[in-house]
Amino acid sequence: IILSDNETTAMTGGQDSAGTGRLEAICTGLGVAPAHIRVVIPLKKNHEEMKQVIREELAYHGVSVIIPRRECIQTLARKKKEVRP
Repeated sequence: IILSDNETTAMTGGQDSAGTGRLEAICTGLGVAPAHIRVVIPLKKNHEEMKQVIREELAYHGVSVIIPRRECIQTLARKKKEVRP
């Protein structure tokens, strides 16, 4: 399972979602082994690491969850705009 996490609920204007910061705990609560809940940062510099994580979890015979996590681009842009004088 791949759960894309941008740490926000975009359809509501960027509020935190109820699952923000809790996806790993939710997956564990659903019975996914913690060793097979993998969080990656989806940046170009991490491409090889992400490919390796995907390969490892595809080879695992059970439920695994990969969580690509990165702040929503719109939220980040809004924060940067607010900081500017």
